[in-house]
Amino acid sequence: MQSLLAELRRAVATVWARVLALLQSLFGVRGSASGNGGGGGGGGASWTTGVLGLAALLVAVHHLRGSSGGSGSSGSREQQQQQRRRQQQQQDAGAGPSAAAARGKPGSAGGSGGGNSGGNANAAANAALSSPLALAIRARLPGVRRVCISVPGVLIAERSAARLSRSGAARARPGAAALVRALAASGAARDGVFLVAHVADDVGQAVVTGALEAAGVVGSSRRAGGAIGPGKEKGAAASSNGQAAAGAGAAAAAAAAAAPVPLHRLLFVSTLDGKASVVRQLEPCVHVDAHPATIEALQRFMPRLVLVAGGDADDEERERQTAGAEDDAPVVAAARAYVASGPPPPNVTVAASLAAYLGLSEDVVAEAAAAGVA
Repeated sequence: MQSLLAELRRAVATVWARVLALLQSLFGVRGSASGNGGGGGGGGASWTTGVLGLAALLVAVHHLRGSSGGSGSSGSREQQQQQRRRQQQQQDAGAGPSAAAARGKPGSAGGSGGGNSGGNANAAANAALSSPLALAIRARLPGVRRVCISVPGVLIAERSAARLSRSGAARARPGAAALVRALAASGAARDGVFLVAHVADDVGQAVVTGALEAAGVVGSSRRAGGAIGPGKEKGAAASSNGQAAAGAGAAAAAAAAAAPVPLHRLLFVSTLDGKASVVRQLEPCVHVDAHPATIEALQRFMPRLVLVAGGDADDEERERQTAGAEDDAPVVAAARAYVASGPPPPNVTVAASLAAYLGLSEDVVAEAAAAGVA
């Protein structure tokens, strides 16, 4: 037993000697490695040396773990980068070729590299910002935060919810559609452009959505395989004519995929009071509408309102000759009565069209619409 204890003492003394040597080399610590210093001084030195040795041992272990973990941490970073790349690729695959092209990555519809696609997307964005329409809109609407536009009578010829449901089809006005695309793409409205439509049923909703998709104003509600997005199934089933008006061809689908107004910013209401309430909640800087009842309901609350009252005799004659034009007669009569009643309030502007309000000639807008300039 005595010999075993002696061996343990020699082993401990050897360990303390090595620790002390390490401390001396690192920190210049002086002390005794032996516990036989005699008296309290020797025991204190041994105790101090033992504490410092333990601290040095912990420091050494920490350094060893840090050096060994360097490669592990770099490996972890590489794994995280690979995981992020995989997630990005999955998002690009789910969002379609346009998203990959916009990021400058491979995955375009033709299978070409993403560098050219990204450059083309940037060039298109710069062209949209510097187009005559965008420049005119920014000059006409300085400091505008949000714009709201009522679709019936402004973007499409149909003015009433009854006519939308009865006609089963609609076509966006090319000039107005080009202006809305330019407004959304120009960045004049910092918080975006919102579209609101008063419809009577799902048929009217499908008609409006299809017309704006075909004009490239809003993004498409269709998914891969021809499915319809949430909330659109009943409207699509209710009117095959509305689907036909949506422009289901490849050109219309491509235009809708690149549309500057997201589909979730197209809002539908079933009453005129509901439309006024939605517009008040959106709090736009400018609201454009073709129904005088909505203008009257909002003129106490909105800083700027625009009533599109028409005025083109040839255009009105064409509208009267189309199916369901009699449903719009009350709205047209109310707009004329509003204009004839006298000067509007200071925050209300009456214009023949959206282009007239923005100070653009119909020829410039027609050229932009024909060229497909956003």
